[in-house]
Amino acid sequence: MVTKTDYNDIYYCLKQYSDRLDELVSEFRSHLKNDLIQEGLAKLAKNFASEAHTGPKFVTAFEEITDEEDRKQMERDAFERVNYLLQELGIE
Repeated sequence: MVTKTDYNDIYYCLKQYSDRLDELVSEFRSHLKNDLIQEGLAKLAKNFASEAHTGPKFVTAFEEITDEEDRKQMERDAFERVNYLLQELGIE
């Protein structure tokens, strides 16, 4: 079962790679034949399909963001980072 913490951990890691996301994409590419990696990426694609989906919502819930503007901004940021990773890996 995926928790709010899991989604926040993913977002945190992607933020740490902010200026090196292409390196992260490269690291992932060598593991794309692994069924568990494919399953995990498919779950990310499903849960981060937009800023209104579960993934970004769980990120802001975990961070306890209450200001609507800040929450929407973080949800958008989480979506965009995960979406970039998925698109570069060819995951739809």
